[in-house]
Amino acid sequence: MFETPGEQFLLERLRKIEALPPSERPYDAVRFLETYHLQEEVAAALPFPIELEIPYLLPIPDVAAKRVIPSPAMLQLLDHSEDDSLLALLQVLCAGFVLRSVLQLDLAEYVGRLMAEAARRLASPSRRASYEQQLARLQPGSQLPLMSIKELQYLALTFHYEALETCTEVAPTGKDAAQAVAARRRVLHEMMALSPENPRAYIQLIAVSSSIQDQEMWARRGLEAATAAGSEWQTIVAAKAAAMAMASSTVSAIGCHEIDVQQANSAAAEVQRLLKLAHASFHRIEKLLPAMLVQGMRKQMKQADTYCSPLTGQQIRMGAFSSVECQRAHWRQHKPACMAVRQRKAAAVGGARK
Repeated sequence: MFETPGEQFLLERLRKIEALPPSERPYDAVRFLETYHLQEEVAAALPFPIELEIPYLLPIPDVAAKRVIPSPAMLQLLDHSEDDSLLALLQVLCAGFVLRSVLQLDLAEYVGRLMAEAARRLASPSRRASYEQQLARLQPGSQLPLMSIKELQYLALTFHYEALETCTEVAPTGKDAAQAVAARRRVLHEMMALSPENPRAYIQLIAVSSSIQDQEMWARRGLEAATAAGSEWQTIVAAKAAAMAMASSTVSAIGCHEIDVQQANSAAAEVQRLLKLAHASFHRIEKLLPAMLVQGMRKQMKQADTYCSPLTGQQIRMGAFSSVECQRAHWRQHKPACMAVRQRKAAAVGGARK
């Protein structure tokens, strides 16, 4: 049977994880298996065939205009005045899952509104009891609900965020893009408030933060949540982001003479610690990832190492200044920090040779 590249990617990861004894599977692998099997269980439990419902909700291609438009069924999804059932919301979430990444601004904006309305209804106290009863009735026998109403709400917010992300990608400049970034930030704060133990929202806030300090703050909070959850994957992303943010702010501070030698050394050591943490987590899960993903992650890790190299190599003397003349004029002030970096690098090389 022919497999699409996406299916090949999924099945390769699934095979690698299942080949590992259960006792040796890390947190991320266990969660991946749970999610994979959960999708099968949800599909079996729902009273309508998802594979038939999703095409019904798909947009209609407009070949002449080289774009797609929402189908009549989709256009009705925002108005459930007569049908406020949980099944109607599940249809909405199915539409959001399929359409959230379609690179078309008007469609992405529509999907964003669709997901915002779904999240609002799932959060409504007046509807909560009814939704929970409907969700319980979907489960066979006395089996516990496959997903809670809170998890469905988080899912709606996630799809809303990804639709807004698509808006930013389609319109990367101008007023619309700025508004989309602000909206993404608001949705992420909602996700964070709904599930503060989940590292995802913290890590995604890095991309919509306007300052290096905020980027480092969210990266560190994401790292704390990832460590508490035992997620190696999220640890990689958060530790790498925290290291890069701290390296950027430290090199700038050195160039502007805002920190002394001791502070520079301390910052460099912390950047190294964060990078080592990211590398260690990557090595622990590398064998469980598809080959294509491993290649991409290796490239990203190398880029992070290069980005942070001004704190570990001779580039620190040039990286913090706008010109050679500026560097030479301030050599007396920044010479101690640069000498400290050289000494630390020489000691590291000497230790490695031994």
